[in-house]
Amino acid sequence: MVDLTVTFLGGFEARLASGAVPSLPTKKSQALLAYLAMRPGQRHSRDKLAALLWGDKTDGQARDGLRHALLVLRRALDASPSAVRTEGQTIAVDPACVEVDVATFESCIAEGTPRALEHA
Repeated sequence: MVDLTVTFLGGFEARLASGAVPSLPTKKSQALLAYLAMRPGQRHSRDKLAALLWGDKTDGQARDGLRHALLVLRRALDASPSAVRTEGQTIAVDPACVEVDVATFESCIAEGTPRALEHA
């Protein structure tokens, strides 16, 4: 069951299954969700995410920033607690819980049937 829908085409938006828009008050929490959602299921190391989003900070500050953004993201997605998964030093969004318009578009294009292309 899809708990979270993320759209990129036409502008970034996240929406819970209830229709509510989760509150992502910081650009970093929005960027973290966007980066993770672009490839649902792909695991990203905490160090990589910290360096990507807080490259201008010290390692400690970057890790703290990631922890804070992850906490904000989890609170915002409280209705969908399994959407963001952490295992050890990696973080990913669960593809079973998250629907992403870009992934749907790419899938339809790859399928190549007239019906799929029309849906895309």
